[in-house]
Amino acid sequence: MATQVETGNFVANTGGTTTTVTTGFQGKGLILFTHTKTTEGESAGALFSMGFADNGARVGVMAWSGDDAVATSNTGRSKYSNRALQINSDGTPTQVCRVASVAFNAAPNFVLTFNITPASAWEISYILIGGTDITNTFVGSTTVATSISTQNIIGVGFQPDAVFVIHALGVDATNTVARAGIGMAVSAAKQWSWFGSVADGATTSAAVDGLSLLRNDVLISGEASGVNALLADFTQFTGDGFDINVSDAAPASWQMSYLCIKGGQWDAGVQAKPATATTQTFNVAFTPKGIGFLMSSATALNTYTSECISTWGAWDGTTEVYSGAYHNDAINTVAKSAGASTKVLREIGYTAEADGTTLAANTVITWDAAGTAYLVAWWAAGDNAGGGSPPAAAFGDYAGQFRIIRPTSW
Repeated sequence: MATQVETGNFVANTGGTTTTVTTGFQGKGLILFTHTKTTEGESAGALFSMGFADNGARVGVMAWSGDDAVATSNTGRSKYSNRALQINSDGTPTQVCRVASVAFNAAPNFVLTFNITPASAWEISYILIGGTDITNTFVGSTTVATSISTQNIIGVGFQPDAVFVIHALGVDATNTVARAGIGMAVSAAKQWSWFGSVADGATTSAAVDGLSLLRNDVLISGEASGVNALLADFTQFTGDGFDINVSDAAPASWQMSYLCIKGGQWDAGVQAKPATATTQTFNVAFTPKGIGFLMSSATALNTYTSECISTWGAWDGTTEVYSGAYHNDAINTVAKSAGASTKVLREIGYTAEADGTTLAANTVITWDAAGTAYLVAWWAAGDNAGGGSPPAAAFGDYAGQFRIIRPTSW
Protein backbone atom coordinates (compact mmCIF):
# COMPACT_ATOMS: atom_id res chain seq x y z
CA MET A 1 0.00 0.00 0.00
CA ALA A 2 2.89 2.38 0.74
CA THR A 3 1.73 5.98 0.21
CA GLN A 4 -1.71 6.36 -1.33
CA VAL A 5 -3.21 9.54 -2.78
CA GLU A 6 -6.69 9.75 -4.27
CA THR A 7 -8.29 12.77 -5.91
CA GLY A 8 -11.97 12.98 -6.66
CA ASN A 9 -15.17 14.95 -6.95
CA PHE A 10 -18.65 14.48 -5.46
CA VAL A 11 -21.83 16.45 -4.83
CA ALA A 12 -23.37 17.29 -1.48
CA ASN A 13 -26.35 15.11 -0.60
CA THR A 14 -29.53 17.23 -0.46
CA GLY A 15 -31.49 14.37 1.12
CA GLY A 16 -29.93 14.45 4.58
CA THR A 17 -27.18 15.81 6.77
CA THR A 18 -24.53 13.26 5.71
CA THR A 19 -22.74 12.66 2.43
CA THR A 20 -20.84 9.38 1.96
CA VAL A 21 -17.97 9.26 -0.53
CA THR A 22 -16.74 5.81 -1.59
CA THR A 23 -12.94 5.69 -1.91
CA GLY A 24 -10.21 3.27 -2.94
CA PHE A 25 -8.67 3.03 0.54
CA GLN A 26 -9.29 4.14 4.11
CA GLY A 27 -7.94 7.64 4.44
CA LYS A 28 -5.88 9.22 7.19
CA GLY A 29 -5.84 12.85 6.01
CA LEU A 30 -8.19 14.85 3.80
CA ILE A 31 -8.14 18.18 1.95
CA LEU A 32 -11.57 19.38 0.81
CA PHE A 33 -12.02 22.27 -1.61
CA THR A 34 -14.96 23.76 -3.50
CA HIS A 35 -16.02 26.62 -5.76
CA THR A 36 -19.47 26.39 -4.08
CA LYS A 37 -21.46 25.86 -7.26
CA THR A 38 -23.75 23.05 -8.44
CA THR A 39 -22.20 22.84 -11.90
CA GLU A 40 -18.69 22.56 -13.27
CA GLY A 41 -17.20 25.28 -15.43
CA GLU A 42 -17.00 29.01 -14.74
CA SER A 43 -19.84 31.18 -13.45
CA ALA A 44 -20.49 34.48 -11.66
CA GLY A 45 -19.48 34.99 -8.05
CA ALA A 46 -16.08 34.36 -6.47
CA LEU A 47 -16.59 31.53 -3.97
CA PHE A 48 -13.77 29.36 -2.64
CA SER A 49 -13.38 27.18 0.43
CA MET A 50 -10.63 24.81 1.59
CA GLY A 51 -10.64 22.61 4.67
CA PHE A 52 -8.62 19.90 6.41
CA ALA A 53 -9.61 16.78 8.34
CA ASP A 54 -7.61 13.99 10.00
CA ASN A 55 -8.53 10.56 11.32
CA GLY A 56 -8.62 11.93 14.85
CA ALA A 57 -11.76 14.00 14.13
CA ARG A 58 -9.83 17.31 14.02
CA VAL A 59 -10.76 19.87 11.34
CA GLY A 60 -10.09 23.41 10.11
CA VAL A 61 -11.33 25.62 7.24
CA MET A 62 -10.73 28.85 5.33
CA ALA A 63 -13.05 30.50 2.79
CA TRP A 64 -13.17 33.73 0.80
CA SER A 65 -15.82 35.22 -1.48
CA GLY A 66 -16.80 38.24 -3.61
CA ASP A 67 -19.83 39.34 -5.60
CA ASP A 68 -19.87 39.75 -9.39
CA ALA A 69 -21.16 42.78 -11.33
CA VAL A 70 -21.59 45.21 -8.44
CA ALA A 71 -20.71 48.91 -8.28
CA THR A 72 -19.56 48.59 -4.67
CA SER A 73 -17.26 45.68 -3.84
CA ASN A 74 -18.82 43.08 -1.56
CA THR A 75 -16.23 40.62 -0.25
CA GLY A 76 -15.62 38.52 2.83
CA ARG A 77 -13.80 35.63 4.47
CA SER A 78 -14.32 32.84 6.99
CA LYS A 79 -11.83 31.06 9.27
CA TYR A 80 -12.87 28.30 11.69
CA SER A 81 -11.15 25.58 13.67
CA ASN A 82 -14.31 23.51 14.17
CA ARG A 83 -15.45 22.71 10.63
CA ALA A 84 -13.96 21.00 7.59
CA LEU A 85 -15.66 23.09 4.89
CA GLN A 86 -17.58 26.38 4.82
CA ILE A 87 -20.31 27.00 2.25
CA ASN A 88 -20.91 30.73 1.62
CA SER A 89 -23.46 31.91 -0.94
CA ASP A 90 -22.10 35.41 -1.60
CA GLY A 91 -19.54 37.99 -0.64
CA THR A 92 -21.45 39.47 2.31
CA PRO A 93 -20.58 36.63 3.20
CA THR A 94 -23.71 34.63 3.94
CA GLN A 95 -23.12 31.22 5.50
CA VAL A 96 -25.55 28.64 4.16
CA CYS A 97 -24.00 25.36 5.31
CA ARG A 98 -20.84 23.78 6.67
CA VAL A 99 -19.20 20.40 7.13
CA ALA A 100 -19.05 19.90 10.89
CA SER A 101 -17.08 16.62 10.89
CA VAL A 102 -15.52 13.89 8.76
CA ALA A 103 -15.32 10.15 9.58
CA PHE A 104 -12.89 7.79 7.80
CA ASN A 105 -14.30 4.27 7.52
CA ALA A 106 -12.77 0.92 6.57
CA ALA A 107 -15.54 0.28 4.01
CA PRO A 108 -13.59 2.23 2.55
CA ASN A 109 -15.28 5.62 2.47
CA PHE A 110 -15.42 8.92 4.27
CA VAL A 111 -18.60 10.48 5.62
CA LEU A 112 -19.18 14.22 5.83
CA THR A 113 -21.69 15.46 8.39
CA PHE A 114 -23.22 18.85 7.59
CA ASN A 115 -24.70 21.10 10.25
CA ILE A 116 -27.94 21.21 8.23
CA THR A 117 -29.18 19.38 5.14
CA PRO A 118 -27.42 20.98 2.14
CA ALA A 119 -29.83 23.18 0.19
CA SER A 120 -27.95 22.57 -3.06
CA ALA A 121 -25.92 19.75 -4.60
CA TRP A 122 -22.66 21.67 -4.37
CA GLU A 123 -19.67 20.30 -6.27
CA ILE A 124 -16.88 19.40 -3.82
CA SER A 125 -13.40 18.05 -4.63
CA TYR A 126 -10.98 16.21 -2.38
CA ILE A 127 -7.45 14.92 -1.90
CA LEU A 128 -7.36 11.80 0.28
CA ILE A 129 -4.02 10.69 1.76
CA GLY A 130 -3.26 7.34 3.38
CA GLY A 131 -1.44 4.04 2.98
CA THR A 132 0.98 2.15 5.23
CA ASP A 133 3.78 4.67 4.73
CA ILE A 134 1.58 7.44 6.19
CA THR A 135 1.80 6.77 9.91
CA ASN A 136 0.28 9.94 11.42
CA THR A 137 -1.84 12.94 10.52
CA PHE A 138 -2.86 15.89 12.67
CA VAL A 139 -5.01 18.97 12.08
CA GLY A 140 -4.56 21.83 14.51
CA SER A 141 -5.34 25.54 14.72
CA THR A 142 -3.68 28.48 16.45
CA THR A 143 -3.32 32.24 16.24
CA VAL A 144 -0.18 33.56 14.61
CA ALA A 145 2.24 35.42 16.87
CA THR A 146 1.68 39.20 16.98
CA SER A 147 5.34 40.00 17.53
CA ILE A 148 8.50 39.24 15.58
CA SER A 149 9.60 35.93 17.09
CA THR A 150 10.05 32.20 16.65
CA GLN A 151 6.70 30.50 17.13
CA ASN A 152 6.73 26.86 18.18
CA ILE A 153 3.67 24.96 16.91
CA ILE A 154 3.37 22.07 19.38
CA GLY A 155 0.89 19.41 20.43
CA VAL A 156 1.06 17.50 17.13
CA GLY A 157 2.44 14.41 18.86
CA PHE A 158 4.97 13.40 16.21
CA GLN A 159 7.61 14.87 13.89
CA PRO A 160 5.93 15.64 10.55
CA ASP A 161 7.36 15.28 7.05
CA ALA A 162 4.99 17.76 5.40
CA VAL A 163 2.62 20.53 6.44
CA PHE A 164 -0.23 22.32 4.66
CA VAL A 165 -1.54 25.61 6.06
CA ILE A 166 -4.68 27.71 5.54
CA HIS A 167 -5.18 31.05 7.30
CA ALA A 168 -7.19 34.26 7.47
CA LEU A 169 -7.69 37.29 9.67
CA GLY A 170 -10.22 36.30 12.34
CA VAL A 171 -10.61 33.49 14.85
CA ASP A 172 -13.61 31.18 14.38
CA ALA A 173 -15.46 33.97 12.63
CA THR A 174 -16.87 35.26 9.34
CA ASN A 175 -15.94 38.83 8.41
CA THR A 176 -16.08 41.34 5.59
CA VAL A 177 -13.02 41.89 3.35
CA ALA A 178 -11.56 38.92 1.46
CA ARG A 179 -8.22 38.23 3.13
CA ALA A 180 -6.96 34.64 3.19
CA GLY A 181 -3.99 32.43 2.35
CA ILE A 182 -2.63 28.93 1.67
CA GLY A 183 0.87 27.56 2.29
CA MET A 184 2.87 24.34 2.14
CA ALA A 185 6.31 23.21 3.33
CA VAL A 186 8.46 20.10 3.33
CA SER A 187 11.64 21.87 4.52
CA ALA A 188 13.09 25.34 5.01
CA ALA A 189 14.39 25.15 1.43
CA LYS A 190 11.07 23.96 -0.04
CA GLN A 191 8.11 26.05 1.05
CA TRP A 192 5.64 28.44 -0.56
CA SER A 193 2.78 30.73 0.36
CA TRP A 194 -0.15 32.31 -1.49
CA PHE A 195 -2.15 35.24 -0.14
CA GLY A 196 -5.07 37.12 -1.69
CA SER A 197 -7.25 40.04 -0.66
CA VAL A 198 -10.03 42.29 -1.98
CA ALA A 199 -11.41 45.32 -0.14
CA ASP A 200 -15.06 45.39 0.90
CA GLY A 201 -17.36 48.37 0.32
CA ALA A 202 -15.05 50.06 -2.20
CA THR A 203 -16.72 52.43 -4.68
CA THR A 204 -13.72 53.33 -6.84
CA SER A 205 -11.31 51.13 -8.75
CA ALA A 206 -8.37 52.56 -6.84
CA ALA A 207 -9.87 51.34 -3.58
CA VAL A 208 -10.83 47.79 -4.61
CA ASP A 209 -7.30 46.57 -3.93
CA GLY A 210 -7.69 43.13 -5.47
CA LEU A 211 -4.28 41.55 -4.93
CA SER A 212 -2.41 38.25 -4.90
CA LEU A 213 1.03 37.35 -3.61
CA LEU A 214 3.06 34.18 -4.19
CA ARG A 215 6.32 33.57 -2.35
CA ASN A 216 8.75 30.64 -2.15
CA ASP A 217 10.51 31.76 1.03
CA VAL A 218 7.66 31.78 3.57
CA LEU A 219 4.85 29.49 4.71
CA ILE A 220 2.43 32.25 5.74
CA SER A 221 1.97 35.72 4.24
CA GLY A 222 -0.60 38.48 4.59
CA GLU A 223 -1.13 42.10 3.68
CA ALA A 224 -3.26 45.18 4.21
CA SER A 225 -3.57 47.77 1.42
CA GLY A 226 -0.66 46.24 -0.48
CA VAL A 227 1.74 46.34 2.46
CA ASN A 228 3.01 43.26 4.30
CA ALA A 229 1.07 42.65 7.48
CA LEU A 230 2.36 39.14 8.14
CA LEU A 231 5.35 37.06 7.04
CA ALA A 232 6.36 33.77 8.66
CA ASP A 233 8.79 31.30 7.17
CA PHE A 234 8.93 27.60 8.02
CA THR A 235 12.21 26.77 9.78
CA GLN A 236 12.04 23.13 10.91
CA PHE A 237 9.95 20.16 11.94
CA THR A 238 10.26 19.17 15.59
CA GLY A 239 9.37 16.07 17.58
CA ASP A 240 6.01 17.63 18.47
CA GLY A 241 5.21 19.84 15.47
CA PHE A 242 7.08 22.58 13.62
CA ASP A 243 8.58 26.06 14.03
CA ILE A 244 7.92 29.25 12.11
CA ASN A 245 9.89 32.47 12.16
CA VAL A 246 7.50 35.45 12.28
CA SER A 247 9.45 38.25 10.60
CA ASP A 248 6.57 40.66 9.99
CA ALA A 249 4.24 40.66 12.97
CA ALA A 250 0.63 39.63 12.45
CA PRO A 251 -2.33 41.75 13.52
CA ALA A 252 -4.21 40.33 16.48
CA SER A 253 -6.51 37.38 15.79
CA TRP A 254 -4.90 35.94 12.66
CA GLN A 255 -5.77 32.24 12.75
CA MET A 256 -4.03 29.40 10.95
CA SER A 257 -5.04 25.76 10.60
CA TYR A 258 -2.48 23.17 9.62
CA LEU A 259 -2.47 19.60 8.37
CA CYS A 260 0.70 17.78 9.47
CA ILE A 261 1.59 14.45 7.83
CA LYS A 262 4.15 11.85 8.91
CA GLY A 263 5.53 9.36 6.40
CA GLY A 264 6.08 9.11 2.67
CA GLN A 265 8.31 11.34 0.57
CA TRP A 266 7.34 14.94 -0.14
CA ASP A 267 8.55 17.57 -2.56
CA ALA A 268 7.48 21.13 -3.39
CA GLY A 269 8.41 24.07 -5.61
CA VAL A 270 7.29 27.09 -7.63
CA GLN A 271 7.71 27.66 -11.37
CA ALA A 272 6.11 29.63 -14.20
CA LYS A 273 3.56 28.07 -16.52
CA PRO A 274 4.09 28.41 -20.29
CA ALA A 275 2.34 31.26 -22.10
CA THR A 276 1.52 29.02 -25.07
CA ALA A 277 -0.49 25.86 -25.63
CA THR A 278 2.18 23.32 -24.73
CA THR A 279 3.37 20.93 -22.04
CA GLN A 280 4.77 21.88 -18.64
CA THR A 281 7.16 19.61 -16.70
CA PHE A 282 7.58 19.49 -12.92
CA ASN A 283 10.81 17.84 -11.79
CA VAL A 284 9.78 15.86 -8.73
CA ALA A 285 12.54 14.23 -6.65
CA PHE A 286 10.81 10.82 -6.85
CA THR A 287 7.93 9.07 -8.60
CA PRO A 288 4.83 10.63 -7.02
CA LYS A 289 1.54 8.97 -6.11
CA GLY A 290 -0.18 12.33 -6.31
CA ILE A 291 0.60 15.93 -7.18
CA GLY A 292 -1.16 19.21 -6.46
CA PHE A 293 -1.00 22.76 -7.77
CA LEU A 294 -1.89 26.31 -6.78
CA MET A 295 -2.04 29.04 -9.42
CA SER A 296 -2.77 32.72 -8.92
CA SER A 297 -2.23 36.01 -10.79
CA ALA A 298 1.44 36.38 -9.85
CA THR A 299 4.04 36.29 -12.62
CA ALA A 300 6.93 37.26 -10.31
CA LEU A 301 7.83 35.98 -6.85
CA ASN A 302 7.39 38.09 -3.73
CA THR A 303 5.51 40.82 -5.62
CA TYR A 304 1.90 41.90 -5.11
CA THR A 305 -0.01 41.61 -8.38
CA SER A 306 -3.45 42.81 -9.42
CA GLU A 307 -6.43 40.47 -9.07
CA CYS A 308 -7.15 38.00 -6.32
CA ILE A 309 -7.06 34.45 -7.68
CA SER A 310 -6.75 31.09 -5.93
CA THR A 311 -6.97 28.00 -8.12
CA TRP A 312 -6.23 24.68 -6.41
CA GLY A 313 -5.91 21.47 -8.42
CA ALA A 314 -4.67 17.91 -7.93
CA TRP A 315 -4.12 14.65 -9.82
CA ASP A 316 -3.54 11.06 -8.73
CA GLY A 317 -2.65 9.73 -12.18
CA THR A 318 -6.28 8.89 -12.93
CA THR A 319 -8.58 11.66 -11.74
CA GLU A 320 -7.99 15.39 -12.18
CA VAL A 321 -9.84 18.02 -10.13
CA TYR A 322 -9.63 21.74 -9.51
CA SER A 323 -11.60 24.53 -7.86
CA GLY A 324 -10.81 28.21 -7.88
CA ALA A 325 -12.06 31.76 -7.57
CA TYR A 326 -11.20 35.07 -9.29
CA HIS A 327 -11.84 38.71 -8.33
CA ASN A 328 -10.52 41.58 -10.43
CA ASP A 329 -8.99 44.84 -9.22
CA ALA A 330 -11.60 47.26 -10.49
CA ILE A 331 -15.14 48.53 -10.05
CA ASN A 332 -17.58 47.02 -12.52
CA THR A 333 -16.56 43.98 -10.57
CA VAL A 334 -15.74 40.73 -12.32
CA ALA A 335 -15.87 37.90 -9.81
CA LYS A 336 -15.96 34.29 -10.98
CA SER A 337 -15.38 30.80 -9.66
CA ALA A 338 -14.91 27.52 -11.46
CA GLY A 339 -14.40 23.83 -10.85
CA ALA A 340 -13.93 20.65 -12.87
CA SER A 341 -13.47 16.91 -12.46
CA THR A 342 -11.64 16.48 -15.78
CA LYS A 343 -8.91 19.16 -15.60
CA VAL A 344 -6.13 19.88 -13.14
CA LEU A 345 -5.81 23.70 -13.50
CA ARG A 346 -7.52 26.68 -15.14
CA GLU A 347 -6.75 30.31 -15.75
CA ILE A 348 -10.03 31.50 -14.22
CA GLY A 349 -11.42 34.49 -16.09
CA TYR A 350 -9.63 33.28 -19.23
CA THR A 351 -9.63 30.15 -21.38
CA ALA A 352 -6.49 28.09 -20.76
CA GLU A 353 -6.90 24.78 -18.94
CA ALA A 354 -4.46 21.98 -18.19
CA ASP A 355 -4.72 18.18 -18.37
CA GLY A 356 -2.51 15.72 -16.56
CA THR A 357 -0.31 13.88 -19.07
CA THR A 358 2.37 11.93 -17.19
CA LEU A 359 2.60 11.31 -13.43
CA ALA A 360 6.28 10.50 -12.92
CA ALA A 361 9.54 11.94 -11.60
CA ASN A 362 9.16 14.33 -14.53
CA THR A 363 5.43 15.03 -14.15
CA VAL A 364 3.88 16.60 -17.25
CA ILE A 365 0.66 18.55 -17.67
CA THR A 366 -0.58 19.96 -20.99
CA TRP A 367 -2.07 23.44 -21.48
CA ASP A 368 -4.75 23.59 -24.18
CA ALA A 369 -4.52 27.29 -25.07
CA ALA A 370 -2.23 30.30 -24.92
CA GLY A 371 -2.30 32.24 -21.67
CA THR A 372 -0.13 34.11 -19.21
CA ALA A 373 3.10 32.87 -17.61
CA TYR A 374 1.59 32.77 -14.12
CA LEU A 375 3.60 31.16 -11.35
CA VAL A 376 2.45 27.69 -10.26
CA ALA A 377 3.20 26.42 -6.75
CA TRP A 378 3.19 22.62 -6.48
CA TRP A 379 3.59 19.73 -4.05
CA ALA A 380 4.02 15.99 -4.54
CA ALA A 381 3.71 12.89 -2.34
CA GLY A 382 5.24 9.43 -2.85
CA ASP A 383 6.37 6.25 -1.15
CA ASN A 384 9.01 6.21 1.54
CA ALA A 385 12.55 6.29 0.18
CA GLY A 386 13.44 2.73 -0.77
CA GLY A 387 10.05 1.94 -2.24
CA GLY A 388 7.64 2.01 0.68
CA SER A 389 6.95 -0.15 3.67
CA PRO A 390 7.61 -3.90 3.23
CA PRO A 391 4.53 -6.12 3.42
CA ALA A 392 3.81 -7.80 6.72
CA ALA A 393 4.53 -11.53 6.61
CA ALA A 394 3.40 -14.50 8.68
CA PHE A 395 5.76 -17.34 9.64
CA GLY A 396 3.96 -19.61 7.23
CA ASP A 397 5.05 -17.42 4.31
CA TYR A 398 8.55 -18.81 4.72
CA ALA A 399 7.76 -22.47 5.55
CA GLY A 400 10.18 -24.84 3.81
CA GLN A 401 12.35 -21.96 2.58
CA PHE A 402 15.10 -21.96 5.26
CA ARG A 403 18.57 -23.24 4.36
CA ILE A 404 22.11 -23.05 5.71
CA ILE A 405 24.80 -21.38 3.64
CA ARG A 406 28.24 -22.87 4.39
CA PRO A 407 31.17 -20.42 4.13
CA THR A 408 33.92 -21.57 1.78
CA SER A 409 36.40 -21.54 4.70
CA TRP A 410 34.63 -24.54 6.32
